[in-house]
Amino acid sequence: MPYNANMEAVITPPSLPFTRKLGYAIGNPACNICYQVVNLFLLYFYTDVFGITGAVAGIIFLVARIIDAAVDPMVGYIADQTNTRWGKFRPYVLFGAPILCLFFALTFITPDLSPSLQVAYAFATYISFGILYSIVNIPFNSLAAAITQNTNERNSLAAIGLVLTQVAVVAVAIITRPAVKLFSSEAAGFGIMVSIYAAIALSMFMVSFSMTKEAISPTGTGRYNLQSALHLVTRNKYLLLLAGAYLASGIAGTVRSFSAIYFFKYNAGDENLFGPFMLVQVLGALPASALTPMIAAKLQNKRNLFIIGILIFIFGDFGVLLMSYSNPALFFLFNFIIGIGGGITMVLTWSMLPDTIEYGEWKTGIRGAGITYSAFSFVAKVAAAVGGGLAGAILTWAGYTPNVAQPDFVKDTILHMLALFPLIAGIIGLILLSFYRIDNRFFARMVREIAERRG
Repeated sequence: MPYNANMEAVITPPSLPFTRKLGYAIGNPACNICYQVVNLFLLYFYTDVFGITGAVAGIIFLVARIIDAAVDPMVGYIADQTNTRWGKFRPYVLFGAPILCLFFALTFITPDLSPSLQVAYAFATYISFGILYSIVNIPFNSLAAAITQNTNERNSLAAIGLVLTQVAVVAVAIITRPAVKLFSSEAAGFGIMVSIYAAIALSMFMVSFSMTKEAISPTGTGRYNLQSALHLVTRNKYLLLLAGAYLASGIAGTVRSFSAIYFFKYNAGDENLFGPFMLVQVLGALPASALTPMIAAKLQNKRNLFIIGILIFIFGDFGVLLMSYSNPALFFLFNFIIGIGGGITMVLTWSMLPDTIEYGEWKTGIRGAGITYSAFSFVAKVAAAVGGGLAGAILTWAGYTPNVAQPDFVKDTILHMLALFPLIAGIIGLILLSFYRIDNRFFARMVREIAERRG
């Protein structure tokens, strides 16, 4: 059937009230406080506080992600089959978030154990945290596709969530290191601060649960078996392209996040600059994130704006690689530019992902929001594991020794972890996203044809 602009206007889903957008968005920083504290500080905590080597820490990260290979698809599958008075996805936030936040805090507790039991404790707490994060985060993210089928409203959901997340993450980045030093030891400081973060995250999860509502009820299209789930993912080429770009950026981003605290401690000579470093990036990302929905709606093509964001990121990252910390003003300027590019791409990643659910339903007849988000969650965790393992292995290979002056080779290696890996990831993302074809016109056609099939 040929495309008809008038038909698109008839089926465009209604706008969401701001309170519902805000309710969903509040859950984003709750998830990301847990995720980003682990991403920013756990490798440092393991090597410099808990006394685990970088290589062992890398193995812990890798094993956890292997377990996720089984857990994430099962969580997505079970969530898609769930039907309760709270909806498909919201119950996982209500009942899963308290246990998740408990294990988030336990991951940064340092019991007095022998070296071998320390490693066992780290394995147990981090792996449990990862499983619980899947149980909460996959259904929470799936809510975006269940709240609205309006592609522009999905831009808005992603943007508000990302703005709140950036504020929360930069607050964590700025507060954590100075706050930890106020206590008798780093071990005590991390344990207390992360427990506070866990309590804050839990309260935000509960607020998000109370303010959201699932509006999309895919009767007849949500039931499928595990074989169909694999088919649904592998036939969704746009999901695979987006996931491939996210895998590359996630690996590089994890290496960058882990290396940043080492960079300021050893390369720049002042670890207190880590907070301003995060703040500068967020100051670039906030306006970019806020403006992205409006620009994307104007362009009618999220992919093209995504590519612009990647190019901006690459420009800033190349500047960091060239300058290192020889000129602090330029270093922070280039990181501000990185924030602009990152703000654009992160909003669009989480706005384009629910659009691939419509593509999957249009292609296969199955609406598998949970399995789609679980596949993406697994990619994100693989990226975090590979990035974390790679960061630990690179530090060990380079000859890093905690809490001593580092030789030039180690400092150069830390710089490359901070800047070269993201540069390569940006190039990979450009290549993959060039094949992504869902624009607003194609999306409207898919929504219309899906509605026609449902009668």
